[in-house]
Amino acid sequence: MTSVDRLEPCGLYIHIPFCLRKCSYCDFVSYRISSYDTARYCSAVVREMQLVLGSSRRISVADDGLLSQASIEGLRPTTVYIGGGTPTVLPVEQLGALITSIWRVVVPHQDYSECDIEFTVEANPETLSEEYLSELRRLGVNRLSIGLQSTMDKYLSMLGRPHSFDEFVKSYRLAVQSGFHNISVDLIYGLPGQTLEEWREDLSRVVELTPSHISCYALTLSDGTALSEEVRSFRLPEPQEDLVADMYHDTVSVLTESGYCHYEISNFAAPGMECKHNMNYWLNGYYVGLGVAAHAHLRGVRYANTAEVERYINRVEAGIFMPEHVEAVSPARELSDSFILGLRTARGVNLKELAERFGEAPVAELAGRLERFVDIGLVESSEGQIRLTEQGMILSNEIMAEVL
Repeated sequence: MTSVDRLEPCGLYIHIPFCLRKCSYCDFVSYRISSYDTARYCSAVVREMQLVLGSSRRISVADDGLLSQASIEGLRPTTVYIGGGTPTVLPVEQLGALITSIWRVVVPHQDYSECDIEFTVEANPETLSEEYLSELRRLGVNRLSIGLQSTMDKYLSMLGRPHSFDEFVKSYRLAVQSGFHNISVDLIYGLPGQTLEEWREDLSRVVELTPSHISCYALTLSDGTALSEEVRSFRLPEPQEDLVADMYHDTVSVLTESGYCHYEISNFAAPGMECKHNMNYWLNGYYVGLGVAAHAHLRGVRYANTAEVERYINRVEAGIFMPEHVEAVSPARELSDSFILGLRTARGVNLKELAERFGEAPVAELAGRLERFVDIGLVESSEGQIRLTEQGMILSNEIMAEVL
């Protein structure tokens, strides 16, 4: 295998904001595909990639001087993640051309088949066929993340998902037959009316398929979503906190007993199959974001692209790389981000490593804010390592607020 570690590693995220329709719970930046010129959008993403990462990089410096060529010079992606939206809603020719362009930038002088880069594409079951999956494998995609959310059709309908569980199983098996051995499955628990027994059944059915990775997220009722309105209008029951906590405990119990490693609050993997791209986020590493609403973390700066498709395309077609929002990241902010993100992982936060980067005094001050959680069993501290307990992971938002 050929390594690309000679340059400073970073992740590369590409946002495809198109779906067949908007799911009832979704507050991500996504739009109905029928309303947009997707070929033009993909061309704009390739153009932006050339401006940011290509051999002829040209970054427009923000008015306040925060974003410059120095922010990204020397960074080389070691993971690629195409998310959305639903990337596989694109015609395979368009997604394939985008993937080919990505490889040309990421490994310009190598054959991608000889690289050890993790290359993930998100997918929904209704968009996958044998031909589509085979083409993705031929193009070097080596990891799939398939959105299931529930194994019960009544909840899939509630969530606005355009597929059944049987259709998911068919797509999953086609992916395996097409050569995908690294497949992640997404599930949501705490759905309106969902029982603990139904959630256990969800877990059991997915474990039977033996995916290499399972992500389990508690439902978030975000303002402005159709599902949130259904609950707030009392047409659907509001999920109960105690029941959601019980579902989390069962998730950890069932999946760890089934051989999965609980390596992050919501994520479980077969040994050695943790998502490298997402681990880079949780280690507060650098990453580049391309496309509408994509975010990036570079040296001393974070930025986000506009969420408006036409605005994004017009800017990039004009040869302008100028994100919508740019903010400086101070050493104090980097430290608190490292704490917050690291606490999401089973590994937790290594105080010695952080002290070497940021100094002993500020690290000790942040660690001191968590002492009261140690006393009540939500945080554990041992040999310079701080991590959340299982109960602490349930209350992670409250604990992490202490770090801010």
